Amino acid sequence: MFKTAITVLAALALGHGIVNTTEEDGGEEMAWNVTGQKLCMVEGDYGIALPVEISGVTLGEQDSIKLTFKASANGDEIFSKEFNGITDNTVELELTEEESELLPVGSYVYRLDWYQSGNFMCNIIPSAGLTVVDKA
Repeated sequence: MFKTAITVLAALALGHGIVNTTEEDGGEEMAWNVTGQKLCMVEGDYGIALPVEISGVTLGEQDSIKLTFKASANGDEIFSKEFNGITDNTVELELTEEESELLPVGSYVYRLDWYQSGNFMCNIIPSAGLTVVDKA
């Protein structure tokens, strides 16, 4: 079995951080808040990439990362999304407006899986929490 690890890039300093875009960047104010592997976002936010670096393996063009959201650890899948175009072992996780609308205020579970040429390789994050908070 492969040993992999996940680290959030320096933009999210030492496991705690917020990544923002502003209206000057072409979008509304939005953010991901990251503590370890726990994610937090504001309801309705979309369009901002959360850069995630995968270490322990070398990823290439044939690799993809699948992000899956579930209502709970044993609950139904809400949706999943596959990310390709991985460069420097970094995948940019990003939601569309339609995907964000599927995540109203509440607590969820997400997972990250690694695929190579369409074949499942391993769970990078088998289960971690996502909290969606109300707009202030």
